[in-house]
Amino acid sequence: MSARSVPSIISTAAALLLLLLPDILHADGISLTADLRYFSSDSETTGKTTGNVSESESSRLTQRYHFDLTRRIYPNLKLGLGTSYENEDATSRIIDSDLAGAESDRSETSISPYVNVRLTDPFYGLNLGYRSRDVETDLNSGETRKIMIDQYHGSFNWNPVDLPPVNLNFRRTELRDDPLTADSTGDTLSLNTRYKYRGYRFQYGFSGNDTYNHLDDSEIRSRSHNGKVDYAKAFTYKEDRFNVNASARIVQRNAQFSRPGSTVDIPAAELGTPFYIFDDSLPTGNDPFEVIEVGAGNPLTDINIGRDGGINPVSVGLGFDNSTEVATIYIQLSDDTENFPDLLSPSQIAEIAGSLAWQFYSNDDQTVDPLELDWTERSISSVTYNIIEHRFEIRLVSAVDARRVKVTTTPLTLAPGEIRYNNIRAFTILGVSGDSRETEALSQNYSFKLGWVPVEKTIFNYHVSYGEQESDPGDSKNSSWINGINFRHVLSPIFSTYGRVNRTDRIRSSPQGEEHDTDHSYSLAVKGDYFEKLSQSLIFSGFNSKKSRGDTDSKSLTLRTNAGFYTGLSMNLDLRYSLNTLLNGVEQTVKSLTLATNIRPNSKLVANFNYSSSWVEQDDRVDGRTQSGRAQLLWSVTETVSAFTSYNFREQEGIIDSSTSSRDFNVNWSPFPDGDLRFRISYSQAEEADSSTKSISPSLTWKVGPGISLDLGYNTGTRETIRELRDFDSFRARLRIFY
Repeated sequence: MSARSVPSIISTAAALLLLLLPDILHADGISLTADLRYFSSDSETTGKTTGNVSESESSRLTQRYHFDLTRRIYPNLKLGLGTSYENEDATSRIIDSDLAGAESDRSETSISPYVNVRLTDPFYGLNLGYRSRDVETDLNSGETRKIMIDQYHGSFNWNPVDLPPVNLNFRRTELRDDPLTADSTGDTLSLNTRYKYRGYRFQYGFSGNDTYNHLDDSEIRSRSHNGKVDYAKAFTYKEDRFNVNASARIVQRNAQFSRPGSTVDIPAAELGTPFYIFDDSLPTGNDPFEVIEVGAGNPLTDINIGRDGGINPVSVGLGFDNSTEVATIYIQLSDDTENFPDLLSPSQIAEIAGSLAWQFYSNDDQTVDPLELDWTERSISSVTYNIIEHRFEIRLVSAVDARRVKVTTTPLTLAPGEIRYNNIRAFTILGVSGDSRETEALSQNYSFKLGWVPVEKTIFNYHVSYGEQESDPGDSKNSSWINGINFRHVLSPIFSTYGRVNRTDRIRSSPQGEEHDTDHSYSLAVKGDYFEKLSQSLIFSGFNSKKSRGDTDSKSLTLRTNAGFYTGLSMNLDLRYSLNTLLNGVEQTVKSLTLATNIRPNSKLVANFNYSSSWVEQDDRVDGRTQSGRAQLLWSVTETVSAFTSYNFREQEGIIDSSTSSRDFNVNWSPFPDGDLRFRISYSQAEEADSSTKSISPSLTWKVGPGISLDLGYNTGTRETIRELRDFDSFRARLRIFY
């Protein structure tokens, strides 16, 4: 790919517009958007011991223009083309009373034209497109950096009557920069088909990826074949009702590397069902109703980890039909600026991506309808933001086999805009070591589930699955047997019971030897539905693991109360007592309490109170206690005035003592019922062991007229630590014009 200049692209776009001008004037849809943003900040920091004073100033002006055109050429053929232009000028200056000052200037220009043709028909569809992105950055040192990206994509869908539908997708990405540090070409091809016949469902998927690095003349080629057969049937035998579910899945993966020691991400054996959890303040345990599964469309865009994304942790994840190996998670971000005009650009996200804190959790429970979800935190190796693909890549230290996985983070409330998710995908890793240049892995999984309903009040379920993974080179083989049974029985109109037992046997074979692990998990619960909105569950659960490294054991008793005393008042209370034997043989006792309430005395007032506390006693260490809480109050004073306040705290006692707290208060005023003009003022205060921050932020949003909006905001505050005192101010303005 040869280097291109801004004038040549503008000339090409202008020629194309002139050529299509007659059609443009009769286009089905034209969209023009101008988005102007300005941000400035300054701060003064004074050292308490030295008296040294330093000042910093920064400003950023961003101009974004976007043009879209759609034209229906024929009844089933639609043409779309457009372009976006973005320019950002940023300056910063630091003045220190003892040291020399420093200044930096940066100017970045991005141009992204695109064109696509879409053919739609009840039986087949075709979508072909091209998009390029040229980014040029000028630094005050005189250095100029360029990134040039060309993307070609095509998809074909065929939906014949009574035959398997076929979905074929292809994408080529060409990347080059200047000065030359990257020059690569990547091709991705995927094919998916499925077919239903009576109680059977056949599925096949192919994924291929070729990446060629022109700089060092290296290449990575990977292929993945994924076939699955399901069978489901319900029948009656001697007045007893049965249902049978069986599945077989075979996944074959291989990769070829022109250089030894390389790795490549391969899609996981199952795509999984995406889900999200809005408020995941206690991520190690969830009630099933907190998990919101994603249906059609892209509901993951409901999750915003940027400005106005809230102050509570949020999670997105995947649920699989069977335990699936996961080593990496890709979270694709949304670029739908039409529906979300406050989205940050990839360059802006890259600047603040390092401020996000991430956690990864997995759940191995094979129960289809669990009473609760207990998560195990897994160690993360790295989290990177891929500016080219516009996604976060979360990699684990070691792969996990799990039925469910989720990734948790807390939104950056001080971000200059929104960061919304689009979709989530799971991957595993293929790699080679030594002098090998090719690797191959074969995975097989077979499962059988039998449900029995002897009477209307009783349900039994038995499930068994066998999985096997082989890889070469390395001559390693892993296999696992999972057996489990669960039941539900209605004892009376008030009481019911539930129980389950699972056993997992794993064998890991390699040239170095063989390891055999065994896990047992069990639970028994009694639930009482005393009234329509008052129920209690007493749950006894346990887990035992025998591994070559040692044995662990855990037993717990939980009393769960869900109460809706009357309309507008509800409460959930969990009391738990656990006895644990850790890997090193140390005995541990954990007592915990979790309380959550929701109060709606009337339509104008909403209050939420959450509190959790846990006490840990362990033989070889000081007793510890951790407690956290949150209180939120929303008051709609009138139709045009509302107020919101929240208080959060967390305290830890034991080997390490720490405490944090935060207070937030804001008032919103919309003088006009239709909300064309809105005022808001917010106050926040955060206290930690060695620092405190206070700030106040007034803002205004004004719909000036049809297609014109203005957003103004100001923030001022103070941050104090044991070493320094910092005063800061910032101002932001945004003007958006669209047609």
